[in-house]
Amino acid sequence: MKPILLLLLATLVGSCTTLLAGKKQPTSHTYQQAIQAIQAQDYSTGLDLLSQEQEKNPDNGYILTWMGVSQLGLLEYGQALNSTGQAIRLLPPKEEQMRSLAYYISALSYEGLEQTDLAIEQMSKAIEYAPQDASLYERRGYLYRDQGRLDLAEADFQQIISFAPGDSKGYVGIASIRYIQKNYTEAIKLLDLGIKLHAHDYQVYLLRSYCHTALGQYSQAADNAISSLNAQDNIEAFFQLQSIALADFQAMLQPLEAMRIKEPDNDTWDYNLGCICQITNRYPQAIGYYRQCTENTELTRANIAFCLKEVGDYRQALLTIDSVLTVTPTDYEALLCKASILYLAGYPQKAIAQTDLYNAHYQPSTDAHYWRGYYKNLSSDYDGALADLDTALILDPQNSKALLLRGEVYRQKGDLEQASNDYRASLAIDTINGQQMFSPLAWLGIGETKRAIATADSLIADEPSNSDRYFAASQLHARLGNTEKALDFLEQAFEKGFRKFVLLDIPDMEPLHNQPRYQELLQKYPRPAQIELPNGLIAPQTFPTVPNDNHREEDIDISKGHLARQVA
Repeated sequence: MKPILLLLLATLVGSCTTLLAGKKQPTSHTYQQAIQAIQAQDYSTGLDLLSQEQEKNPDNGYILTWMGVSQLGLLEYGQALNSTGQAIRLLPPKEEQMRSLAYYISALSYEGLEQTDLAIEQMSKAIEYAPQDASLYERRGYLYRDQGRLDLAEADFQQIISFAPGDSKGYVGIASIRYIQKNYTEAIKLLDLGIKLHAHDYQVYLLRSYCHTALGQYSQAADNAISSLNAQDNIEAFFQLQSIALADFQAMLQPLEAMRIKEPDNDTWDYNLGCICQITNRYPQAIGYYRQCTENTELTRANIAFCLKEVGDYRQALLTIDSVLTVTPTDYEALLCKASILYLAGYPQKAIAQTDLYNAHYQPSTDAHYWRGYYKNLSSDYDGALADLDTALILDPQNSKALLLRGEVYRQKGDLEQASNDYRASLAIDTINGQQMFSPLAWLGIGETKRAIATADSLIADEPSNSDRYFAASQLHARLGNTEKALDFLEQAFEKGFRKFVLLDIPDMEPLHNQPRYQELLQKYPRPAQIELPNGLIAPQTFPTVPNDNHREEDIDISKGHLARQVA
């Protein structure tokens, strides 16, 4: 919401010349400086200067209106509403444009406060004073759309077309409605028209990419996602690239390679190629692309470390992640990634110590407690694991993977009733969210064997290049006593690049250890000797104190490395 409001405001102040023509506008140097600061999006300076001007002229509606603009730019919604409310009472009745602006700022402030009905009410008043302003109808149309009031939204977009047929806003707005209605072909036609009318906003290309994706037209979807990135770096297009790559890797690879050749000095394309390879489990290729980036940033090195971990090169992974922590010792994702590397390298207690270090310096984190519980469980510290998982679930009661893992711990302790309760709770959340990533073992835990097997099979079908999913199926069948089936899936996991040998030691996999075929697999895919940790690898027990609010809990996702928080 905040980026949208700031973008709308930036568009407004970039074209506010006509709003400065009011007869009673102040003419002082301070006022002019304030307006210039606002036009440069320096809202803090603008507000300071306007506050000085208001002390000399407290009942001037123009000053109060621009104060509202500045306060909205600073996301001070309550103050903006107070300023615009006073401005509306003080502005001359014939100052229609300024009154419209005051109502518009009021509407955006209510939108920032998520009070959509009041935002629509204020936007409607803004339209009364500027009935030919397409931007006002556009914004109200999107507010209606987001409320699900599609008829009213379409009426606003049609109104734009009626008085401004050469403006792209109406066509793009209706296209967004057609997308919601799953009429993707019609949406694409409208977006094509909008782009011909110079609608080159990144969101237009992004929406067209979504439409092509929905139709299974991945090459066109890829081209539009790249066009969106070219128009403006944005996180939505970044994730769209990965979504397309998961559906059709070649369709995404080819245009990115073309851009890489076209712009060899632009790291964006090497970086994005690395990301789509990483997200599709092509880790060696990802490492190659990341290493082509001329700017060797901490973010890029963290992704390289993750990929090295996935291919089993734990020594290089540790060296690389430590190079990140040397520069940014409080990088929360790097700390958790390092814990994962240490565990897979055969140092479970050091992995636990790494999460201890994390928890000692940050506000409580669901992920940190989950992973510490995970490592403790695999180290047979069941009580310690339960303590961490209980904390994780206090922080996030809807965390299905924590519920599943706690169910697994209870099962190993012999408390089958508690285990069943957690399995069922995990499945209920996964069902609501439309997810099934963690559910095969949960289905098995409540006696639904066929469901468990079917879910494991469907997970593989959804992402056939993911070696972890084959290993999960192997674990499932090993627990069921289906030895040959378990070995089949284990062999496929190795073929897909599985190298997390430490997971072969979990209790579920022990029945396979004496099987001749298992021994043959380990001869074909030999287990490397435990690495010797390089000097200085383990982080010190303290590091600079950091604020508790320096990261958002929802950003943490080490399942695919640092991808969750990156913008191309």
